[in-house]
Parts: sequence; structure tokens; C-alpha cells
Amino acid sequence: MSGMNGWVRLYRKSLEHWLYNESRPHTRREAWEDMLLLANHSDEKVMIEGELIECKRGQSVKSLKSWAKQFKWSIQQIRTFFKILQNDKMITLEGMRKTTRVTICNYDYYQKEQQTDNTEITRRKHPDNTEKTSNKNEENAKNEKNEKEIFKSEVFSFPEYSAEMLTDFYNYWSEADKKGKMRWQKQPTWETNLRLSTWNKRNNKTLKPVKSW
Repeated sequence: MSGMNGWVRLYRKSLEHWLYNESRPHTRREAWEDMLLLANHSDEKVMIEGELIECKRGQSVKSLKSWAKQFKWSIQQIRTFFKILQNDKMITLEGMRKTTRVTICNYDYYQKEQQTDNTEITRRKHPDNTEKTSNKNEENAKNEKNEKEIFKSEVFSFPEYSAEMLTDFYNYWSEADKKGKMRWQKQPTWETNLRLSTWNKRNNKTLKPVKSW
């Protein structure tokens, strides 16, 4: 859109304003703005369930559940949205054992001409001239690996199930075809918590002890 140059600053404190607390799902624009506002403005370390995790400038460390709660979306909607942002080179994802690390691409671009007050953030239109990788296959392989790690992180975020059951569940549903598409991605609908519940019930039924005569 022509004539839309310039920028405005948004304070992180604005997330606490009543205008940001409507009881409705976020739009994608609002979700993206939240991601910019919640990204670290400086390097730091975060303690998650006893594990110290590095979170650098322009990154945020949250589980998919946490993002779903933030945006008032389902986990599947979060996964789809992150995939869109990743394909458009707006973010990179790194699935971890207990969480997901999101990195805002070109974060410093959004912070251009920022004042010394680190509670400010620049709201900018995403640049059109993003970098292209020289090796498409290598990039696709990296994305597939990240998706697998993110799925693993989500599966193992349900402590009510045994590690053995979660491992079996993950190994089965993360199996990929020749195109790199995992088994769970081929399903018409997917909710990890519901699938785990069904898997657990089937396991318990299979492992039901046989009466001795």
C-alpha cells in the first residue's frame, strides 16, 4: 500500500490495558503484534521446570499451550499460524524438550530508531525483501526437523501420562513419508490431548490383567 511509510511505537505495558483484554480470539494481526511485544529486548535465561534455557534478544520461550492461551486459540490454530509465519520468513522455530523457542526474523528492523527505554517496541510492516536461502532442500529439511521437535515438545507436555506411553505415541505419529509429512499431519483433524486420551484408554484396555483360574 503506497503512502504507508513511517512507524509507531507500542509499549509492552499496553498489554495490560483493558483494550487488550477482550474475551475473544485474537486476529492474526493482533497475534503477530503480541509476538513482537513479548519477544525479549535483551538476552536472558529462563528457568522452565528446573531447566535453564537461553532466550536471546528477539526470542521468546513458550509452550504451544501458552501461546494458545495468549491468543485464545486452539493448539492446532497456533501450529498453523506459526507455519505460515515460518514460510514467510517472519519467524524461526526450535522445538525443545519442554517448550518452543520462537525467534522473530529481522527483529532489529522492528526496533529501528528505538530509544534507550527498552520497554518500547517498533511496530513495522513486515519487509517484502526478505532473504532467500540458496539451498531449498536444506531449508525444507530444517523445517521438517523443527516441526518434529515442536510436535515432540507438545506431546511430552502432558505429565499425566507415562514417559513410555508418550514415547510410543510420538514415535508412531511422527513417522514421516517420503515427502517428509508426518503421520499426524495427514489427519483431517488433530487435537493432541484428545488423541493421547484415546491412546491411553486403548493401552489400558490392552494391558488389562487376565484373571487366574
